[in-house]
Amino acid sequence: MPSRRQSDADKKVTEQPTAEKVMEQPTAEKVMEQPTAEKVMEEKKFSLDEIRKSCMKLFHVTSSTFAGATADLPDGEYSIQEVHEHIKAWLEKEV
Repeated sequence: MPSRRQSDADKKVTEQPTAEKVMEQPTAEKVMEQPTAEKVMEEKKFSLDEIRKSCMKLFHVTSSTFAGATADLPDGEYSIQEVHEHIKAWLEKEV
């Protein structure tokens, strides 16, 4: 009667890939080749009113925090990255 245990070789064939194997980190070359959605969004300019509508989703801040942080910015168009850096600096200010 054959044994019910699988040999080590058989186990390796039937093993499912782990999440770590599936989610391999991309190489630097692959990252540099394709622009990410973040890069595209950073380069595109928006009015403060447009950005304000999505401040919670983009920066995880309320509209009142956004208003306070951007009160000193002149009306104009800004990239998401520019506004993010401005909000971050405003939040880090001493009271």
